[in-house]
Amino acid sequence: MVGVVVVPFSVYTEISLMVTSTPPMWYQGGTSSFFSDLGSPWQPCMLIGPVFAGCTFVSISTIFLMTLERSVAILWPLHKDALVTRRRTLLLILLSWAASFLLAVAPLIFSSNFNLEYNECSRMCNYTPLLFGGQLPPDANILLLFPAFDFTLLGGTL
Repeated sequence: MVGVVVVPFSVYTEISLMVTSTPPMWYQGGTSSFFSDLGSPWQPCMLIGPVFAGCTFVSISTIFLMTLERSVAILWPLHKDALVTRRRTLLLILLSWAASFLLAVAPLIFSSNFNLEYNECSRMCNYTPLLFGGQLPPDANILLLFPAFDFTLLGGTL
């Protein structure tokens, strides 16, 4: 998914910046001709951001699940075949993907105070809180779910 969706977008953006020395039209707040008829600007970050974040979370959870499987194989070698079945493996993989992508879109689902915007410095689509009088929204802590997920699974892997 990263290779099909995120990388082509990143390559296009980088080439556009190199050739024209200005960000693409969608970054400048313009609208593409197709979407201008619909009244809404084309914003690729609404797709790119969650796909990239979701794939990152899937990667971390896959490493955790592989570590868990190897631990079972080492600690209970005679019971491994009874504990690690195809059905349980498939279920854990599906849960991993579902939880990862739900977590990736959690700020958009559970709050209306966040937007996905392209950051010219990091060259990535990032969640940006909508400021109220220079203050963060009261639910800005939802972004702490990302490092909490990462550190919990990586700590469990160790």
